[in-house]
Amino acid sequence: MVGPIGTLAIEAYSIHDWLSLEDLTGVVANLQPGQSHLFSASDELLAAPEIRELVEHGLLVAHQRSLASLLTEGERAGLIRLGVPAEDGDLQRLVSFAGRARSVPRDLWVTLSSSAYLLDESQLAEAKPLSADTRYAEFRRFLGAAEGHPDWSGIARGFAFRRDFESELESLVIGLVQNRNLPEHPIIVHGATGTGKTIALRSLAYRLARLREYPVLFIDQAVDQSAREVVDRFCQWAEDEGAPTCVVMWDGMNEIDDYDDVVRFFAGRGRRVVLVGSTYRASDLVLKRRNLVAAPSDLTSAEVARLDGFLRGFDERLGAVAKFGATADSSFLAFLYRLLPPTRVAVRRGVVRELEWVERKLAELSTLPDAGPAPRTALGWALLEAGLLPRLELDGASTVNVSGEEFSAVEDLTALVMVPGQFGLAVPLELLLRATGQNGYVNIPKLLRDVDLLRWVEDREGNYQLAARSRLEAQLIVRSRLGNTTGEASHAGRLITEARGVEDAISGRAELDFVVGLVRAIGAQGLDPERYLPAYPSIAASLRELREDRGLANPRLMLQEANLLREWSTKYRPPGEENHGARLRALSEASSVLAAALDLLPVERRMPLRSHLHVELAATLATHAQTLSAVPEAEAQRVALYAKSRDLLLQARSEDQTSYYPVDVLAWATRDVVRGGLLQDEDRADAVAEVLGAFDLLDPLELNPSQIDRYYERQQEFADTVGDIELADAAFESLAARNSGAGVYLRARAMANPSLLGMGLPRTDGTRTRNALQYLAQYPDLVAQDVRCQNLQFDLWWVLYGGQRIFADERYCLPFNGARWREALAMIERLERLGRTYRDVPLLLLRGLTEFHLGDLSAAFSTFDEVRRRSDEVRGRRRIVRSYLASASDGRPVIHNGTVLWVSDDLRRGEVQVDELRRRVTFIPREFGARDLRPGANLGDFHIAFNFLGPIADPPGYLPTRREVR
Repeated sequence: MVGPIGTLAIEAYSIHDWLSLEDLTGVVANLQPGQSHLFSASDELLAAPEIRELVEHGLLVAHQRSLASLLTEGERAGLIRLGVPAEDGDLQRLVSFAGRARSVPRDLWVTLSSSAYLLDESQLAEAKPLSADTRYAEFRRFLGAAEGHPDWSGIARGFAFRRDFESELESLVIGLVQNRNLPEHPIIVHGATGTGKTIALRSLAYRLARLREYPVLFIDQAVDQSAREVVDRFCQWAEDEGAPTCVVMWDGMNEIDDYDDVVRFFAGRGRRVVLVGSTYRASDLVLKRRNLVAAPSDLTSAEVARLDGFLRGFDERLGAVAKFGATADSSFLAFLYRLLPPTRVAVRRGVVRELEWVERKLAELSTLPDAGPAPRTALGWALLEAGLLPRLELDGASTVNVSGEEFSAVEDLTALVMVPGQFGLAVPLELLLRATGQNGYVNIPKLLRDVDLLRWVEDREGNYQLAARSRLEAQLIVRSRLGNTTGEASHAGRLITEARGVEDAISGRAELDFVVGLVRAIGAQGLDPERYLPAYPSIAASLRELREDRGLANPRLMLQEANLLREWSTKYRPPGEENHGARLRALSEASSVLAAALDLLPVERRMPLRSHLHVELAATLATHAQTLSAVPEAEAQRVALYAKSRDLLLQARSEDQTSYYPVDVLAWATRDVVRGGLLQDEDRADAVAEVLGAFDLLDPLELNPSQIDRYYERQQEFADTVGDIELADAAFESLAARNSGAGVYLRARAMANPSLLGMGLPRTDGTRTRNALQYLAQYPDLVAQDVRCQNLQFDLWWVLYGGQRIFADERYCLPFNGARWREALAMIERLERLGRTYRDVPLLLLRGLTEFHLGDLSAAFSTFDEVRRRSDEVRGRRRIVRSYLASASDGRPVIHNGTVLWVSDDLRRGEVQVDELRRRVTFIPREFGARDLRPGANLGDFHIAFNFLGPIADPPGYLPTRREVR
C-alpha cells in the first residue's frame, strides 16, 4: 500500500510470496531511506540476507506488529479516521483478493451488475443465526428457488447439499488458479437437468470468494456472450489492483464451444481468467477432452449415506427420504422424478394438480376488483377508471382452439409459458399478452403473488417476463397437457408470429432474442432434435408468417427458418414414405429465404452473420444436389448446385478466415459429387485441390475441441473418398489450358505436404520440399495466378529456409539474410495481389516482419498499426503469443538498448525509445524485474518480439526459457 505522501507499507509478506525477494529488493532500493515499512515481519524473513541488508542501510523499516494494529492505535489516538470515504457511502462495493479489500469503481460495478453477480463483502458477511423453525422454513424456501438471484445466505447457512463431483470440480479450479500459465480451456460441468450443476457452481463461487484470494464473478443463464466485454473490463481492473487470477462461474448451459470462444477472447487480451461453465450432458465425442466434470443423475452410495444426516439436520422426519436416494438439485421434484421411477406417475399427477389449482386461482383472482395494485397518484386513478390501465381477464374470456383442442384463457396462458419454460426460457410479457389476445397487465404481479408455479421475473434490462418455476415441471406439464409435438409447435408458433422487432417492441431486442432461443431449442441445436423433427415445417411456417405477413424480416430469424427446412429435408423419413418432392420444395424455399436474408445485410460491413448465412445457403444447395441423386436426369443440375455452393463457401471462408464450418461443408459437398462421379477429371482435380488447400490452411490447434475431432474425421473421410490423386497428363493439360493451377498444386503437394512437415526438417523432408519447390518453379505462369499454388509455395519455402511452419513456435529467430527477406516479401506481395488468401491478417504480420528486417521501418510500423487494428480477427492465444524475435542472418536474436519514456502506475504498460531504431515500442515493466524503470532511465538489453498487437520489448531471459521448453 502506498500512502498519500509516498510511504510504502508492506503487509503479510513472506519468504514464499509470489513477489520474489529479488524483485522486492529492487523496488525498495529505488526509494528513499525510511520510505518503505515492512509489517508483520517474521524472524525467518528478517534473517534473509536481502532484508537484513535493506534494514541495515535504513532503506527498510521492519515492524513485527501488523499494520492493522498500528492503524487501530492511530485511530484511538485521534490521528487518523478509518472507514468508508464519505463520498462513497452505501454505494461502495468492496471485494477482497490478494490479501486486502478493494473498492470497485462505481461506473464499473454498475455496468457489471447487469451481466454478473460480484461476490463482494456484502455477500460474504456472516449469516445471522436462526431459530430451528425459521431455519427449516428458510431451507424449504432455498429448495424452491432453483433459478433467479443466487441465495448466497442460504449457501452460507449450509442449505446446499454437496455432491461428490464438487470435490473434483474444486480441485480442478484451484489447480488452474494456482497455475501461472494463461488458461487455454474452460472447466465444464455437464449433466442432465436436476443434477445440481447450478447449486454446485454457486457453492464453489461462494467458497472461493470466502478465501479472499481471487475476485469471483457468477453469471447465470439469462446472460449472453456479449457480457464478456464488461467482464473483461472488470478483470482488467482486478489485475491492475493485483489480482493474480479472476474466477468466472458462468452457469449459462451453453455449448462447450461457446465457452471455448470466451476463453479465447480473454486469452487474446492477456487476461488470466479461469472460466467454469455448465452445459447439458456432453456427447461421447467431447468426453475425451480435459477439464470436463460430470454431474451424474444417480446418487453415489456415499452421497446417499451423507444425505440422511444432511436432511435430519433440518428435520428428523426428512431423514427417511434418504433411503430412497436423492439428488443435489434444488428441487425435490427432480429427486422424486429422476431417481424414483415408481413414483413418476404420482409426480406427474401432483404437478398437473398443482397447475389446475394455479389456473383456478388465477381465474378467480383476475375477477376481483382489487386484483391490481392501487395507483399512487391522482393521474393513476384517473387512468385506471378510464380503462387505460387494463386488467388481465382470465375468467370470462373465450376459449382458444389450438390444434383442434379447446383451452380456457388461463390454460392457454400457462401453456404458452410452459412450452418455452421446458427449455429454460422466460417469455417477454408484452409478447405473451399479444399471443393470448389480452392487453391487460396491471394486475399480473398481484395475481402471481401467491402462485409459485408461474413466476413474474425481470431481466437485467428491466423487461418483465413470465417463467416456469423449473424446466422439469414445465416439461411434465407440457407432455401431460399437450400430449405431442403438434400441440407444442402450435403454441410455439403463436409466440413466434406475435414477436416484434427492436424498433417496435417495448422490450427492445428481448422478443427477437426469445424467438431465436426458442427456435434453436426446438431445432437441430436443441437437446432433443429427433422429438421435434416432424414439427420443423410448422415452426418454419410460423417464421414465414412473421416475415411475410407481419413484416418482421430479420436475418437471424431467417437463418433459423432455413436451417429448420434443411434439417427436416435431410433427416425426416416417415415410415413407408419417401417424398422427394416435398424435400426439394423445402430446400428451394430455404435457399430463397437465405438469399433474401443476405440482401438485408449491409454489403460494406464485415459481420459473422453474413458468413453464417453463406455457409447455410451453401449447405442447403449441396443438400439439394445430394437429394437429386435419386433423379438420374438431374446430373447437370447437381453439378450446377455444387458449383454455386462452392463459390459461396469460398466467400464465407474469406469473411471468417478462422472458422471451420465453411471447410467442413466444402469437404462433404465435394465428397458427394466425387462419389457420384459427376465431375470430369480436370473438374474433379480442381475441386479436390480446393478442399486439400482449405484443410492445409487450418491449424487444428486453433479450433474448438469439438471441431478438432470433426476436422480429423472429415479430413480422413475425404482422403478415403478421393484416394491417391494420380492426375492423367490429359487432365493436367486441360486444367492448364483454362489457366487452372490445380494440377500443379496436386502434384507438388503429393511431393511435400506442408501440414506433415515439422520443426528440425529431416534430410528426407528437406529433399522432398526442394523437389516440390522446383516443380512449382517450372510453371511460373500457372502458379502466379493460382492462390492455392502460391500458398503452397510460400509454406514450403518458409519451412525449407525458416526451419519450421509459419507461427509454429514462440520467440523464434528466423535465419534469413537480406536476400531471403526480400524473397519472402515478394511472395507475400504476390499473395496479397491475388486476394482470397484466407489468412489476410497473418500475412500482414509477416509483411511487417519482413519490412522491419529489411530496414524499411516506416512501412513496417505502418503495417503493424494495421495488424493491431485487425487483431480481433485472430482468435485465441495466437493474438498475443510472441511468435518471432528480431534476428540476424545466423538465427540469433538482435540485442537492442533503449530509454524508458513512460511507465504506467500499475507497471503493466510502458514505452521505450529504441536507440538503434529511433522508434518507440511497447514494453511491460513487470517483466523487467528490478531494473530502473523511471522515465529517462536506460532499460538495458532487450530483444524485440512480434505478435498481432505489434512489436514489443522482450527480456533476454525469456528466450533461453523458451528454448528449454522446445
